[in-house]
Amino acid sequence: MINAVLLLIMLILGGCGTSVNLLEYKPQPLSVAKYVPPKEQLIHHSLPKVVVANVDDNGIRIAKKANLGRVMTVEVVKNLSLLHSVRVIQRLKALSYKDIKKEIKAASLAKKTGLNIGADYIILGKLSNASYDYNFHEGYCYTINTKKLGLQRICKSPSVDYKACVDGDIKILKLPSLTEAQLFTIHKCVYQSEDIRSPRYIRKINNGLLRRAATQAIDSLYGKFRDFFAQKGYIYALRKKGDDIIVQTTLGAKFGAKEGDEVEIYHKERFFNPLTQQYNMTNIKIGYGIISNQITDEYSWVIVKKLQKPVKAGDFVKLKFDDSILGFIKKLY
Repeated sequence: MINAVLLLIMLILGGCGTSVNLLEYKPQPLSVAKYVPPKEQLIHHSLPKVVVANVDDNGIRIAKKANLGRVMTVEVVKNLSLLHSVRVIQRLKALSYKDIKKEIKAASLAKKTGLNIGADYIILGKLSNASYDYNFHEGYCYTINTKKLGLQRICKSPSVDYKACVDGDIKILKLPSLTEAQLFTIHKCVYQSEDIRSPRYIRKINNGLLRRAATQAIDSLYGKFRDFFAQKGYIYALRKKGDDIIVQTTLGAKFGAKEGDEVEIYHKERFFNPLTQQYNMTNIKIGYGIISNQITDEYSWVIVKKLQKPVKAGDFVKLKFDDSILGFIKKLY
């Protein structure tokens, strides 16, 4: 088994070379994509900033007593801080109209001037349900006959099973438009069992178990937060060595990129929607690559592994996350 794992690791490491000597690659002309981000966005490219408002307990009595709103808000902030691809600039106890107006004004000013002020997103949450239940089991005894010990009496103590559940949603709103950028639905139940002497020892309420359900509900969103806030890097240079291609991007280490990380390459196109009679923008995946050893805080060179169409300046790469066991081993080595 150990040998098989070692062989697997060797195969992974052997197929993911990241060493690049820039002097061996010749610069190539690179046409500019039709749809590129504004110059201000490229110059002031920074981590997206978020304001997190306290999760609304929706007046649910057991949620209020267990302080689930605060517990879930703290967990949202904790999960975002683990990403290293987003910055929490403020946490609000409650989100008032005055707060929203202030954030919209700051985001609008940032958009007009290019100044790095205000937030890019507001994260809201609301519980739709919180429940707690228990089920008591009477104790019982039974007798078994064994060859060595003869008749044996075995007794099972009375016990109780507890169940705590939370339901709700987490919204990510884009500033300054306040449009809904993402909606995550949450549902989580946790269980606990214990032996007790009689029904009078049943815990009619267990705030700790409710808080555990609330915490795990938010923790289950970590991958979704990570994917939503995955950083982009815009392509602005290309070099070749024979058939091998590398591209330079704005996705540097300060945005959480690391040597060996996989990225997907996208091209932005405009299309007409006959249902809405409007034009919309869409991102089309055209290939993928791996971040090489040539990486700084400000940029990275990506080894292109596959391309379905020629890459252009203004196309972008986005970190790809692998949650499989192979992905885990890659991160270890």
